[in-house]
Amino acid sequence: MGPGEPLACTLAQYETANVVTVRGEVDLSNVHMLAEACARALKSSRSLILDLTNVPYIDSTSASRAERSSSRGMTDGALHPATASRNRRIASMWA
Repeated sequence: MGPGEPLACTLAQYETANVVTVRGEVDLSNVHMLAEACARALKSSRSLILDLTNVPYIDSTSASRAERSSSRGMTDGALHPATASRNRRIASMWA
């Protein structure tokens, strides 16, 4: 995945949660795609896991929107293990 790759959001549905996997850079020009994928995931499941493993760049406005979207779907506070450290880095931007 190189810089400037187009954003792709995929939704995988599981019994207890939906996983939105994001690939590519997220910024103001495409954050609506991420928001739409999160909204679709939250319609059919109690929990949402937002996998940002393959996101090399996310601007602060988009990170805030992603955090709000994913936290609405988190009922037990669980994070996908592959994204936990990245989510902590994103959260630390507002600390």
